[in-house]
Amino acid sequence: MPEGKSYKDLLSFYVPGILAFFAALFGTAGNLYCETVQFSQESSKLGGDDGDPLIVYAGMWTFRTNDKTSATSLSAGPICQTYDSLLATEGFDYEIDSTTRLAMAFAIITPILGGLALFLACAGPCCNVTTSRWRAMGAIFALSGIFQGITLVVLNSSICNHNPVEQYLQEYDATLLETFSSDCKADTGYHLSIAAVALWILAGLAALVLPSPHVDGRQPQVSQAVTYQRDENGNVTETNVVIVKGTNPAPPKQAKPIFVSS
Repeated sequence: MPEGKSYKDLLSFYVPGILAFFAALFGTAGNLYCETVQFSQESSKLGGDDGDPLIVYAGMWTFRTNDKTSATSLSAGPICQTYDSLLATEGFDYEIDSTTRLAMAFAIITPILGGLALFLACAGPCCNVTTSRWRAMGAIFALSGIFQGITLVVLNSSICNHNPVEQYLQEYDATLLETFSSDCKADTGYHLSIAAVALWILAGLAALVLPSPHVDGRQPQVSQAVTYQRDENGNVTETNVVIVKGTNPAPPKQAKPIFVSS
């Protein structure tokens, strides 16, 4: 461990990176998984059918249902499928609005931008990072939190209000569509995105508050106290050698590590 550094100090260098890692993990999963929102059949519209209501889970690019049989035209089961898979052989073409495109764009931009800063956060504790660069990294984390927050508009987009699955049913199975509720609810992926927003911002604040990493790689100074004695024949011998371990002076601010061969 570097001179003058406690384990607490060293661990504090990793705090922004750890928070950013989970932010990227939760945000990417929330945006890419097919359970961002959901809409389902209304029990009152099923005409006395005792079966479980059909639930459609939807993300920005994919969807799935809770129907594991072939009873409906949406029998995707637990596997996520792209919207393009909906009657692809018959040339079904769905539409998405500008809000959906905005959410999609920032769902891609956020992990790329945050990932670049995350690399510095992971490598930083192993070397010296200038305070300005460490603070810039924190600003990027905070900006990633804002970008992640923009993806939450998916709840007001065509993914929620006029989903491609609904468009498909409107054209090929209008009777089934009439049994669905008009309400679209946030699901697991949406909640993960909310958590990612908080984690990105916390990672940014941690980088702005905590000190930037500095590794002092210099070897400690060692001095010897030697006592010499001359015998009657004029021979000089060492009679006492005391090793005194010295300490390095405080390194200059943002100094680079000095490697001394042993």
